[in-house]
Amino acid sequence: MHSFTASRFSLDGKMVHPDRLFIDAEKVTYLSNRAIGDRQIVVSQKNIASVQIKNYLLFADVIIETYGGQFIEAKGFTKSDAQKIKEFLT
Repeated sequence: MHSFTASRFSLDGKMVHPDRLFIDAEKVTYLSNRAIGDRQIVVSQKNIASVQIKNYLLFADVIIETYGGQFIEAKGFTKSDAQKIKEFLT
């Protein structure tokens, strides 16, 4: 299993609870914690249609689209982690 945690210093305002992605051979798990509650999305690797990276000055966002039209936008990863995530998923 591969685990990625977004930077606490990105501009998305998640210093306390950064986004996290967990990737294994069968699925991707996205966790987005908030001050009250959290959001968890689990997607089978078979259902991933595309993976895109939005690069900014210091950080990058990873956008995962499924064949069903669902989007996961994980924000604030280092550019190298974003590239690794894309490589694992494509």
